[in-house]
Amino acid sequence: MKRLVYFFFRGMIALLSVLPDRGLYMVSAVLRILLLNILQYRKKVVDRNLMNSFPALSPSSLAAIRRKYYQNLADLLIESLASYGWTVDRIHRHFRYLNPELLQEYIAQGRMVIGVTAHTGNFELGAVLTQPVLGLPCYAVYRPLANPHIDRFIYKKRSGQGITLRSDKKTGELIDMMAPPAILFLIADQNPSIISKAKWVPFLNQDTAFVHGPATISKMRNLPVIYFDVVRIRQGYYECTLSKLIENPAELTEQEILERYASKLESCLNTHKDDWLWSHKRWKWKREGGTVVRNPVY
Repeated sequence: MKRLVYFFFRGMIALLSVLPDRGLYMVSAVLRILLLNILQYRKKVVDRNLMNSFPALSPSSLAAIRRKYYQNLADLLIESLASYGWTVDRIHRHFRYLNPELLQEYIAQGRMVIGVTAHTGNFELGAVLTQPVLGLPCYAVYRPLANPHIDRFIYKKRSGQGITLRSDKKTGELIDMMAPPAILFLIADQNPSIISKAKWVPFLNQDTAFVHGPATISKMRNLPVIYFDVVRIRQGYYECTLSKLIENPAELTEQEILERYASKLESCLNTHKDDWLWSHKRWKWKREGGTVVRNPVY
């Protein structure tokens, strides 16, 4: 079955990658109807996440955000599949880094830095361009997919574009092989795989578990943290702005580092409310009287 899914996956890439933008987003519009109106894919999760995150908004405002979100999700899925068959030039037309020169001082100093981002905009397109645009060796941690055939395909594609990848279980190995100047990318808004190691941070009006990795690595290696804010400027087009999040990690605790990350992401989401993975079960864990338990509503 997994091999059949893989062949379907490859077939979709072959079909979508040759479509012009107009045709691509016609397919995306159909997918949005399928996800929202027919399958109602995780609609209850999306509604609950939006209501808890933006309690001051009216039901009509939340419904408008939900509809835009499902179109964004459809675009993300279609673009990501198509991009595996796109040329780098075509990806450049869809994704632009606005200020990669911010990294020049770290390159000149021969320093390693951490780049943190989130599941906003089309982070997949941005990953393809990191090596040629940023001008320094790029490393990234990822969670392997359940389908080993698709996982190997994506690994080879991304590695072939210049990024050195390791699974999240081999983060230490990845850091040890890095030589400065270099940047280590971490998507820090995922659910912690080991909840007992999570750091709890106020985020979008909720007590939220965050992965500890970015803060721990930053403190342990004394690495500055750069935030990569990916924004959808219109359908199919994205921009990424770099900003200094943590310049001197020695002055902060791990908790404070994660709180800065959460605050930055929250600020971005308040500006672009529909542009995050709201169908993700982000709050499936909660704390009750100091004990971490599974949130029954998820």
